[in-house]
Amino acid sequence: SHENDYHVLNKILTNKFKPKYMGMLCSPDKIKSYLEKTYQTFGKEINLSNFYAPIGLQLGGNSPEDIAISISSEILAVYHDKQDIKHMREMLSGDDCYW
Repeated sequence: SHENDYHVLNKILTNKFKPKYMGMLCSPDKIKSYLEKTYQTFGKEINLSNFYAPIGLQLGGNSPEDIAISISSEILAVYHDKQDIKHMREMLSGDDCYW
């Protein structure tokens, strides 16, 4: 439930854990509510740069499988410090290009 999400993330922040990635699958309203509670508890100075909401990359598709791949892809991108996500074919150049 949404309340459980808040309690888990609140515990992470309270214990000053520094996960590289923490996120929430949620609506914009839920994000707003979470941020209001978080700022009220920890102050506006709290560092949420490692908080991702809603989670996932925009890869297309809305099936549970698509969403799972989207979330997994985002976690991998964060883990490997990727800022700009590119298609693998963009790595090809010159004679290697097939398009």
